[in-house]
Amino acid sequence: MLTSQEAALPASRGPSIPPPAPPLVIPRRIGQVEREMTKAWSRKQRQVFALIDGERSIERIALILSQPFTVVESIMSELQSMGVVALE
Repeated sequence: MLTSQEAALPASRGPSIPPPAPPLVIPRRIGQVEREMTKAWSRKQRQVFALIDGERSIERIALILSQPFTVVESIMSELQSMGVVALE
């Protein structure tokens, strides 16, 4: 049961504050990649790799390619496992 003081409090205690956004992950290329090597990559891997400039976030690259974040994130993981991309 509420006390008279608790009942007098407004139901809302101000605007809800959204949780902080996760830090942006900025991929960067590691060294040079031979053109011959990229021929074996999927089209999406080549598209994502082409947009990596050390300044764009994964979110921005997903937006540019009109792809879901999870798809681009997965491709980034593939490129990272190939040793051609580092995620910062």
